[in-house]
Amino acid sequence: MQGWALVQASYAPLAVLIVAGLLGASVELAVTISMISSTCLLVGFGWVAGRRGGLTGLRLILAALFSGFLGLVLIGLKLSLH
Repeated sequence: MQGWALVQASYAPLAVLIVAGLLGASVELAVTISMISSTCLLVGFGWVAGRRGGLTGLRLILAALFSGFLGLVLIGLKLSLH
């Protein structure tokens, strides 16, 4: 099934969104918390991808940080809308 990985990738941020909402966070805050958790996942996935690509040391760290930077850009764009 092509595209199923995209659906599976949304489970963790969706779970964070639901839990934040159940704990009393406003919709805006819950979405922001979910986006932050997604950014943390991006850093982790960047690290794993870098390791699988044979990166080590500074290059590996930069790959992970660049992945996280993309998440920060999306958070910045979201915040600029409000």
